Amino acid sequence: MSAAGAADEVEGATTTTVASDPGYTNKNAQRVVVTINGGGDAAGAGGGRNQISLSAGGTNRKTNLSTDDLVGAPSFTASRSRCGGNFGVIIDKSGSIGSTDMTTVNNGVMAFIDTFAGTPVKLQVVTFSGRAATLGADDTTWTKYYDMLVESDVSALKALVGGITSNGGTNWEDGFFRMLRNSDGTVQSQLPNTILFFTDGIPTRSRLDDTSATAAATVHPDDNGFPASNGQDFSQIAWNRTERLLRDRGSINLVGVYVNSDTDADSSWMVRSGYHLDYERGNNVVYQQGGETYQRGNTIQWQVSTDSKLVFEKKVSGSWSTISRSTFLSGNTTPDETDNYRTRTTGTVSSSNSSWTTITEAQYHAANSSNAYSDGFRTRYSTTATSWITVTQTQYNLSNTTTTSSDGWRITSTWTNTTETLYNAGNTVTGEADGWRTTTSGSATAWTVVAKSVYDLSNSTGDSSDGWRSTKNYSEPYDFFDSTSGSTIKNYATIGNLVVGNTTGVESGFVEALPRGGPYTNAAAADLFVLPNYSNFGSALASVALGQCGGTVTLQTRVGSTAAQDPFVYENTTTNEIVQTSAAYRSGTFDIALPGGSSTTVRITPQQFTNLVRYQPAGWTCKSAGVAYPFTTVPVEGHSPWTAIELTVNPNQAVSCIQQVVLT
Repeated sequence: MSAAGAADEVEGATTTTVASDPGYTNKNAQRVVVTINGGGDAAGAGGGRNQISLSAGGTNRKTNLSTDDLVGAPSFTASRSRCGGNFGVIIDKSGSIGSTDMTTVNNGVMAFIDTFAGTPVKLQVVTFSGRAATLGADDTTWTKYYDMLVESDVSALKALVGGITSNGGTNWEDGFFRMLRNSDGTVQSQLPNTILFFTDGIPTRSRLDDTSATAAATVHPDDNGFPASNGQDFSQIAWNRTERLLRDRGSINLVGVYVNSDTDADSSWMVRSGYHLDYERGNNVVYQQGGETYQRGNTIQWQVSTDSKLVFEKKVSGSWSTISRSTFLSGNTTPDETDNYRTRTTGTVSSSNSSWTTITEAQYHAANSSNAYSDGFRTRYSTTATSWITVTQTQYNLSNTTTTSSDGWRITSTWTNTTETLYNAGNTVTGEADGWRTTTSGSATAWTVVAKSVYDLSNSTGDSSDGWRSTKNYSEPYDFFDSTSGSTIKNYATIGNLVVGNTTGVESGFVEALPRGGPYTNAAAADLFVLPNYSNFGSALASVALGQCGGTVTLQTRVGSTAAQDPFVYENTTTNEIVQTSAAYRSGTFDIALPGGSSTTVRITPQQFTNLVRYQPAGWTCKSAGVAYPFTTVPVEGHSPWTAIELTVNPNQAVSCIQQVVLT
């Protein structure tokens, strides 16, 4: 057995191997590292850290990953910087925007795309009105992400955005469905890290009215009682359906942009309390199992017919011969022939009382075979019983003739306490008919929730006096609703509440970018931009984009228009940070520290020239927001003709630079 390794040791790693991509924390890249070591007593890492860490693609993932995160497991295409990953844009193109303002929106989105150009971001744009569509998708595809490192992708996406026209209704739900789900309703394999959602109003339609997907849009019980969408007014059903869809988005960040000249416009919000019933049993319930006791009155008379049509016989030497009544009664012991005694009738026995005589109870039971008098035996009950005597069920069945006790025969019920388990297993109907019941002992001091089926088979009153009750529980799922009342909500708040999952109808929880229209003082923390006109639309979107990539420099190395095959290493000599580009990793991004929001000049220098003997430098280009960005070149001492670049990085800029090289 080998000695335990240090807590940060990875089996198979060597200290002499040069990392293929120094820009990564790649010791843990493309593997899962599990460290379970909390018992060591050595200094430093030898003491253990009780840690489970996940890493992939050079990005160290957080511990305690959420199980409801739709983004799923770590991806080997993960971004190496805060600038990168998938980004979704959902654009309202409803008819209320109009052609002029739609052009402004399109220009703002195209500028937004330019902000990401040259960065390791992939963009998907979904438009919606009455139904949604994904830009660039066709009959064979449902999703389409455009790679911002590829100039042709940037140009293609901008061209599609420039062609968006204003028409139709406002179906928020289908827009988000298109971004997050496949047509059949399953979760997309690629999901955005951030979604930017623009609208000029309120949802007036839902997937119940129209949808671009093949997945059925089914009515949700929580929406019972709300008016159907009319295509003009705020539809609470549409809002609810959108919110339920977004509930499952996991860690996806959502930013809303609302543009309307009347920022104080509001809509009616129906307030109602949904609830379901809890079915409960009191601790005073007593479980009982019923039994039956068969009885006869003490005044019963036992009779045998004296009619000549009743014949008494005895079997002697295999033959039956007639005997007297008295001989039969003294010798007979069973109602059948097994004792060699029997009776038979030769006609209908008379029911006249004069044709009957009294016998003993024993003689009656020994001979009687039916509860009818046609067999020549019967009971008479002319005097009310003063007491009741228990008999067998057989005796009762062979003598009872009425459903009451008027014939001197009756059944009485008896109840004995039993267990809850036996009761639940045996009870089949409400009431006592199946021989099971509950009763109470005193008043209930505590209540226990039970299944509705148990409650239904036990409850017998409209109140709790029988030890069973139902109570309202104002938590989901909702099966019923109290009476509704109306309130109002600002239209912009319907978006803000959607972003943060606030279903109360009261404005709360979201952070609005201030001041309205900009320039913003809290853009990084804001998740809702409220704009009084479209003139500030582009700057709002730029604030969102730069919140992702502002203060970064992304590097690419190209031979012509193609990423150089071999690794190229670059160092930010200000901080000694390193990134690497290659055919596998087309870009590397520096996150530039900007203390206090001030600009910073950095020098980025190529490294490891001994590995680049096949290449010669052919020049640098830098851009920001789609236009040329200033920089200066600085010769790399001892490695002519290679040059470094110096440039000023601002907190509100994402810069992308390309070093062109040629193969020698």
